[in-house]
Amino acid sequence: MTAASLPRRSFNVSAIILAMLSMLLAAGSARAADRWFTTSDGVKLHYTEEAPNPAAPTLLLVPGWTMPGWIFQPQIAHFRRHFRVIALDPRGQGESEIPAKGYDHTRRAQDISELITHLKAARLVLAGWSLGVLDTLAYLHSHGDAAIDGLVLIDNSIGENPPPKPSHPRKRDGEVPPPREVMMRGFVASMFRHKPPAPYLDRLTEASLRTPEEAAKLLLAYP
Repeated sequence: MTAASLPRRSFNVSAIILAMLSMLLAAGSARAADRWFTTSDGVKLHYTEEAPNPAAPTLLLVPGWTMPGWIFQPQIAHFRRHFRVIALDPRGQGESEIPAKGYDHTRRAQDISELITHLKAARLVLAGWSLGVLDTLAYLHSHGDAAIDGLVLIDNSIGENPPPKPSHPRKRDGEVPPPREVMMRGFVASMFRHKPPAPYLDRLTEASLRTPEEAAKLLLAYP
């Protein structure tokens, strides 16, 4: 079964897509419960959980490149009314451990699989954003869709041939790149259609810089 052919069940996955795309990624006031689990290669990964109704279907959110799971706070606050909402900090991101290896789609797909097993979720919607789209598709490719009731893919190319051209200019030969903090600050600010408050952008930039530079480069080198 392909990702595009996943069946709809008793809840409306299309409504999830529309709500996610319509909500600005900004800091929310609620704080989800902190949780951790340890992967099969010994890495301690962090996730947050909002579960006012533990019997509700699970919504697992996988963030983009260098981003922490708390970037989904508005979605968490919205969907917690009907879902057990989980936001993952992938390895090297957010509050998860920063290991020396594992920054490839195969290992990160395994991380998602092991988290799903750890959650013991009977019904699960998997939502990936940006690089998280590639991680979730890698999970489906290697582990199948038996555990998944719905799939939400946000803001990434998923197989066009040829792929779309990048929207930002590439570095010219001999051009000196800006300092990493300056580059990341510009990257974070560019993600938003409506600019969030400066303290929020500062906090998000600081979180993104927690991912080591070499790990960040490996994450951008997915095939």
